[in-house]
Amino acid sequence: MTLFTLVIFLFSLWSLAFYASRMLHEDMQRLLGEQQFSTASVAAADVNRELNLRLQALETVAHKVAPAVPNRTAALQSMLEDQAVVQNLFNGGVIAYRADGTAIADTVRSAGRIGIHYADTDTVAAALQNGASTVGRPLIGKQLGTPVFGMAVPIRDPQGTVIGALAGVTQLGPSNFLDEITRLHYGKSGGFWVIAPQYRLIVTATDKTRVMETLPAVGTNAALDRFIAGDEGSQVFVNPQGVEVLASVKKIPSAGWTVAALLPTAEAFAPITNMQRRMVLATLVLTLLAGGLTRWMLKRQLVPLFSTVQTLATLAQMQTPPPPLPVTRHDEIGQLIGGFNGLLKTLAQRETLLTQILDTSSVAIFVVDMQGRITQANQRMAEMFGCTVDALVGSEYVALVHPTERDTGRSQMLALLANEIPSVDLDRLYWRSDQTEFWGHLTGKRFVDADGAERGLVGVIADITDRYQAKKWEQFRSRTLEILAAGAPLPSVLETIVRGVEQLKPAMRCSILLRDPDGKHLGQAIAPSLPPFYNAALSTRAELGACWAQPIRAASGQVLGTFAIYHRQPHTPEASDIALIEQVAHLASIAIERNAAAQAIRDSEERFRSVMENIPSVAVQGYTPDGTVTFWNRASELLYGYSAAQALGHNLHELIIPQNMRDDVKAAMRRMYETGVPIPSAEMQLQTRDGALVPVITSHALVNHAGQQPELFCLDVDLSERKRVEQALHESEHRYRTMIEWTPEAIGVHRKGKVVYVNPAAVHLFGARSAQELIGKPIMDLVHPDCRAFALARAQAVADNGISVPMVEEKYLRLDGSAIDVEVQATRIVFDGQDANLIAIRDVTERKQAEEKLQLAAKVFSHAREAIMITSASGAIIDVNAAFSRITGYSREEVLGQNPRLLSSGRQGKEYYAAMWRDLAAQGHWYGEVWNRRKNGEVYAEMQTISAVRGAQGEVQQYVALFSDITATKEHQQQLEHIAHFDALTNLPNRVLLADRLHQAMVQTQRRGQQTAVAFLDLDGFKAINDQHGHDAGDQLLIALATRMKQALREGDTLARMGGDEFVAVLVGLTDLASCVPLLTRLLTAAALPVQIGNLTLQVSASLGVTFYPQAEVVDADQLLRQADQAMYQAKLAGKNRYHVFDAEQDRSVRGHHESLDRIRHALE
Repeated sequence: MTLFTLVIFLFSLWSLAFYASRMLHEDMQRLLGEQQFSTASVAAADVNRELNLRLQALETVAHKVAPAVPNRTAALQSMLEDQAVVQNLFNGGVIAYRADGTAIADTVRSAGRIGIHYADTDTVAAALQNGASTVGRPLIGKQLGTPVFGMAVPIRDPQGTVIGALAGVTQLGPSNFLDEITRLHYGKSGGFWVIAPQYRLIVTATDKTRVMETLPAVGTNAALDRFIAGDEGSQVFVNPQGVEVLASVKKIPSAGWTVAALLPTAEAFAPITNMQRRMVLATLVLTLLAGGLTRWMLKRQLVPLFSTVQTLATLAQMQTPPPPLPVTRHDEIGQLIGGFNGLLKTLAQRETLLTQILDTSSVAIFVVDMQGRITQANQRMAEMFGCTVDALVGSEYVALVHPTERDTGRSQMLALLANEIPSVDLDRLYWRSDQTEFWGHLTGKRFVDADGAERGLVGVIADITDRYQAKKWEQFRSRTLEILAAGAPLPSVLETIVRGVEQLKPAMRCSILLRDPDGKHLGQAIAPSLPPFYNAALSTRAELGACWAQPIRAASGQVLGTFAIYHRQPHTPEASDIALIEQVAHLASIAIERNAAAQAIRDSEERFRSVMENIPSVAVQGYTPDGTVTFWNRASELLYGYSAAQALGHNLHELIIPQNMRDDVKAAMRRMYETGVPIPSAEMQLQTRDGALVPVITSHALVNHAGQQPELFCLDVDLSERKRVEQALHESEHRYRTMIEWTPEAIGVHRKGKVVYVNPAAVHLFGARSAQELIGKPIMDLVHPDCRAFALARAQAVADNGISVPMVEEKYLRLDGSAIDVEVQATRIVFDGQDANLIAIRDVTERKQAEEKLQLAAKVFSHAREAIMITSASGAIIDVNAAFSRITGYSREEVLGQNPRLLSSGRQGKEYYAAMWRDLAAQGHWYGEVWNRRKNGEVYAEMQTISAVRGAQGEVQQYVALFSDITATKEHQQQLEHIAHFDALTNLPNRVLLADRLHQAMVQTQRRGQQTAVAFLDLDGFKAINDQHGHDAGDQLLIALATRMKQALREGDTLARMGGDEFVAVLVGLTDLASCVPLLTRLLTAAALPVQIGNLTLQVSASLGVTFYPQAEVVDADQLLRQADQAMYQAKLAGKNRYHVFDAEQDRSVRGHHESLDRIRHALE
């Protein structure tokens, strides 16, 4: 153990050292890799920047030299040589190529490259063919013969077409820009590589001998293949020279190259290698020191444990319970020994508990040694065999077995000890010390100790005497019931009972006495084993010392007889004896009652046969499996027409089964006979003696007789009358169902709150697509929430009391959620054989709406401000409202029955009313103005609407007229029209009315071929009067002059005031120009007469301009007014108080002159 512990410690120590060394190596590799990758990234960025710089320089030069490429080779050469900066960037020179790839200019003429075809060079081809700027593959120059790589850019003309290429060549042998990277050493022995992975070439390296070196083929070095495939990062691998290196790789995007920084691992990991050596040395020293100390310490600490082990080995040989072990130290070993002592104490307690359990067990438990002697037994075994435990220990087990089974018991014990059988589990008869016997159930197995040694047998015996007796009793009872079931006579059954009890109790004798039919005496006796003289009289001479009796009672409690047991010696019955007497008495009662029941069955069968013979409504036929009739009652004679004598012995199938059904009926009867399952009841048509078919419902029964062939019975009930009644019921139901289905009233049936039936009217009422949408739905879901409590109470009243409830108004819900007003009544019915509620629903929504409309109409009729008059189709007034009386002055009573003509004013003719009636007949309504007369004779205007009210067939039933008094409105309208068309001061037509009348005059003149004169008049001196005497005087003067001038004109002429002191006169119906002169003179005269206004006498004159219509050119009303206005100004210029006629020709000439001047001016401009 000490050595094993030491090994574990040393293993752990060296494992820790190895783990620390390994983790240190991995951490150092990761750190160095990150640092090295950072360095490689910087180098790659520098190279990428240098490459981009050179490509940009080439592109700049290419743009400059592009014009010289096509035909100016000398100029191109000169231009390239002038580009000193570019020449410094490329140590191999700069070359220009034509579109076919031929070099035409070179900064290094000595190289001899001019004229050589380079179209096969990758960079030149990419620039010429693809127009791409690229870095080319490192190769050996055609003319230079040294390692080089090129960069090429396209040269484009102004249209962007590639016309050549410009390439820069870098020699890898001489000093170049890559040397800035490769001349550096990474560490002492490391360096840098610039690799072209697409060609697996080393472009340049710190070790110049490796320039243009081809890397190993794919698959040679997996790590190298990953880097070449495009991976970046750091990794340790063996390079192509076989040296393990730490490599870090970073891509150069512009060229597709990579920069690799490589450092041999011998140099990279040198610091941690020395540290690992020191760690191994330290671990070795620590191993030697710790190993020795650990061994010494463990040996010292385990001395008490070794001592305890030796003590335990000694105690294991002792037969007595071991004493507690001494505890010398109170450390972990001391705790271990103390725990062991506690374990010993627990084991002692468990052994004591096991002994107590064995002694209190309800079964006998014992151990037998290999010689068959009992070595251990519990207290229950001593009690079971009637001796002490000490008497059992050491005795032979087979001595306890009943002598009749002792040999069998010995052979089974030896077989078990010899391992020939694994165990025993059986019932056995045992022998007590007082030589009484009992039955026990033995379970035995071999006893093997903890070391696997055979120690004998262990056995368990359970006293099963009571169970064995119960088993015997059950066998006796079963045998008795079998005899009883076989139908044996009652005396035989009772004798079997008595003899069976005497076999169970050989020391007993039994008897059974049965009660006589009168119920007062014991008559028949069954006591086959009692002496003959005992049967004559009970006497002590029978040498019987005890008798126990038990009444035999029926299930109802009636005494059927007695059962008695006799002993030869005086004896007090034990509980088992009393139980036996009670059980036998019960068994005898079963036999007696069964016998009585069998007799009752026989009597019942006799009565049944008599009933079957004479039952009037059921035809019963008995027959054998082959169909032979064995029974034919009176009802069969009446139903089928065969007498019993004619039917018995004949085949049932041929008598009453129609020909087309016989095969099926025979097969069904055969199945019933074979399976014992009766043919199901069914309706069918059977045949009578005269060949007619009668409808019957037929049932079949199979009656088994003990030891006899089963008898089959057919019971037929004539359905002729029921069929007739059913047909009548069906027709009646069809009539009522048709009435329900087609009634316009919604009918529904609900049971337990769920709809079970609805008619089509209900489907329509609730807005369902079919009845299935409503069936199964809770009826209260169709009732409006406001009415559910009331509806539920009514439904409950119908369901509980079966009463009908009167019709009430409620609100229901359609399936779409809309509410409907309905009238509902309900009653109790039987639907599909179960109670249900029937509800009749009438949709009164339209009626309610109509009532609401009528109520609203009545309110409108009564309170409307408009007059309403309703007449019959013949025109008699049947109703008017209060507004009618208020407007017309007639009361309601005065106009009822009258014709509306009593209101006619006569202002509108018959044609007007005829047109009104035509509109009413055609459109059903009329709207317009009517002038009527009030009761007081006053004429008034009304705006009236008349509508025809039609019935369902379209006939006119009433006329409804609504009108309002618009007299004031008409008057106001007339005032407004007058204000709109007449001057407010002079009451002459204003500009609006003048325009209308002038237009009418022009139309009339065209139609009649006459002339019309338009005179524009302006008062002379009016302003001075207005300023001197005031506006009121001026207004009075205007009114007076307007009246005079109007009177000076003719009936059809028009005088209008234009505003201020300007007037226009339209003179119509003139035959020529001269005919208007008198009118113009009268106008001037009327304007010049003095006017007396109060104390003032005022006088003015007028200047008048006149023009005529029609003219040579087309003119409109506005032009006529302007012409008259121009003529008026001419009259003023001529001295006033005169008129001047407008000269149309002169006006036309002047306007032409002006238009010519305008055209000349526009041309000059």
